[in-house]
Amino acid sequence: MTEYQGTEQRTFRATLRMLQVNYTADDRSGSMQFDWILNGRMGRTIFHEGYVFSPLVGFVDYDNRL
Repeated sequence: MTEYQGTEQRTFRATLRMLQVNYTADDRSGSMQFDWILNGRMGRTIFHEGYVFSPLVGFVDYDNRL
């Protein structure tokens, strides 16, 4: 992933880690839980966030894991 600001360019590595697929969250079946991790060029974690997504609802839970 590359971010551009004016003439500057920064490169990141984005990772989606699936934790649970097709489970029940808040009585909503078919939900999935995943982590979104963004690392800078030198490998330092910039953010690490957890999400739960449920069909027909959207994002139902969020957790900042840093």
